[in-house]
Amino acid sequence: MKSRVVVLGGCGAWPEPGRACSGFLLEHDGFRVALDLGYGTLPRLLALLGSATAAGLDAVVATHDHPDHVVDLHGLFRARLYDGQQLPRISLYTPKAVLERVAGLEDGGRSLTERVFAWQPLLAGGYDVGPFRLESWRLPHYVPNAGVRLSTPELIVAYTGDTGPDPALAEVGRDADLFIVDATDRDQHDGKPPGAQPQM
Repeated sequence: MKSRVVVLGGCGAWPEPGRACSGFLLEHDGFRVALDLGYGTLPRLLALLGSATAAGLDAVVATHDHPDHVVDLHGLFRARLYDGQQLPRISLYTPKAVLERVAGLEDGGRSLTERVFAWQPLLAGGYDVGPFRLESWRLPHYVPNAGVRLSTPELIVAYTGDTGPDPALAEVGRDADLFIVDATDRDQHDGKPPGAQPQM
């Protein structure tokens, strides 16, 4: 069984010249799932898939609603919606706030996003996603944020999105073949942006 993880981007907060923000493509046994789609990741994803509409992408997991992790999810939505073909909906696993952010960028709102994405909430139990078992944990950040673990008998990949220190990180990454720990501290003094209150 062939497996690979492709780094679509790794910049925090904004894309630097020639680079993209957080995003990964996980492939296993012919199944493809994107982990976050921040600024600049969509053109790289489409190039990898060889498709302007992301044909061949089976699912997306988005950890939280900050733009540097999900703004290109809106581009993916538009590519599928306006293509004119009856493309199958893409399974989307994410906290509700991500779906609301994408819907808020369109006049049609939530009902329009449901034409493209089959949404399942994260932090609501486990799912079978193609060959993977998807589990999620709440991790600390300024907004509701999920750490995720995708496992098969042959492969375990864990990913945090953004996070601060938390005991749950040990469970997210336990026995993982690859553990991607993504974190950006916007304020090096106290870990909070001005006026922000952390949400757990």
